[in-house]
Amino acid sequence: MHKQVFAQPVFLLVESWCAGRWPESRIMAKEYGVKIPSVGTYKVNAFRLIWRTVYVILTAVIAMILPFFNSIVGLLGSISFWPLAVYFPTHMYLVQAKVPKFSTVWIGVKMLNGFCLIVSLVAAVGSIEGIVSDLKTYKPFE
Repeated sequence: MHKQVFAQPVFLLVESWCAGRWPESRIMAKEYGVKIPSVGTYKVNAFRLIWRTVYVILTAVIAMILPFFNSIVGLLGSISFWPLAVYFPTHMYLVQAKVPKFSTVWIGVKMLNGFCLIVSLVAAVGSIEGIVSDLKTYKPFE
């Protein structure tokens, strides 16, 4: 699931760049209706289908080449987890709710924030250790 979240900005960037570059192209603009029984008609864009399929194939090939790909994804996840899922949302809550500093709620949120930071740092260290140990025995395509 989380890998999908990281891929969405890449999809958006490439699709919007290509749509701006070739706005008159039929493959970019035309959507085809695919009838699904008991559901209705689903609109499919040919470029989006081809581009996303190629992207998935390329990431799968990279994952097969790098046996430590899972550790790399874990490292990226541990680095992005704390700021995106914990720090910014809790900080926005404290500001929007105008929670007084050093109140019980403020201290609780800050403690949760610190705990999640420690968990993210431990996960990052574990991922780095996994990458280092995998690099010692790394042989491509084996």
